[in-house]
Amino acid sequence: MYRGASTLAAAVNALLTQKPFPPDRVILVDDASPDASLAEARALEARFPQQVQVVARPRNGGEAAALNEGFRLAAAADLIGIVEADVVVAPDWLARLKALLERSGPGVWGVGGALKPFPADPWPARLAGYEVQDRQVSQTGEIRHVSSANVLYRRRAWEAAGPFREDLVNASLDSDFNLRLQEKGGRLAWDPDAIAWHHYKPCVSGWMARTFAYARTRCRVSALALYPGDREAAARLPLDLAACSTPLWGWFFPHAAGILIVIALVLRFPDARRVLRERRDLAGVLLPPVLLLRGAVAAAGLALGLLEEPVS
Repeated sequence: MYRGASTLAAAVNALLTQKPFPPDRVILVDDASPDASLAEARALEARFPQQVQVVARPRNGGEAAALNEGFRLAAAADLIGIVEADVVVAPDWLARLKALLERSGPGVWGVGGALKPFPADPWPARLAGYEVQDRQVSQTGEIRHVSSANVLYRRRAWEAAGPFREDLVNASLDSDFNLRLQEKGGRLAWDPDAIAWHHYKPCVSGWMARTFAYARTRCRVSALALYPGDREAAARLPLDLAACSTPLWGWFFPHAAGILIVIALVLRFPDARRVLRERRDLAGVLLPPVLLLRGAVAAAGLALGLLEEPVS
């Protein structure tokens, strides 16, 4: 957890009240949060001394380093799960993921659940969450990725693929871990009915900063495409970047700039229609320009990442 004071109690309470059984232990790793996260964690530890253990890192090292510390403490457990401090899992989340592991057999080393945005969160958080939902639902056949926001691993996954790469800090660390897990012979699965609600970034700037960070680090992992639609989305990035950069060159080629912007926005209309029709969320009308901006930010992040560390 980092800056998780406002959401931590709900996340932990959801874990401790899992049915028909809670986890044996919940380890709270505070990554030197500047807010009241550690105090909130200590209060939970005092309230549930047999179930909650707090680890306070002296310096902020990023999500990967915090997860490594938690995994090392839980290394003797047969099953080790991750839930982020801004996630609230459904009461049957753990039972569903354990059942999926049992059904799938020993070859499956990690299972994940579905992520949904909180309906009452600000519109940027809802739109970001819908996008993650759609990417997860598109998975068919062999699953390549499960999110570290809510996942359950067998111990052998950590033994074979761990630790998390701390140079990735806060982005793509789960992607890299899951790909290494599969290279070692493990497989992944997910249950769309193992539900977790996630507080995504509440503002557009936060969403874009997260997008830039993930795009910048994506070239450091062994596969660029994790979900079925990733290649199609990547193919649109040059168009998004060109459309968003029209203030720089559109004065010289106004007709071409206008055509590019229209095409880029029209390509996003199906996403907006889905949000309006299926989610009945009027924020869908804002989706085409926001996705256009996000595509341009992702293109810029990927370009910088390639300059820093070209794909081998």
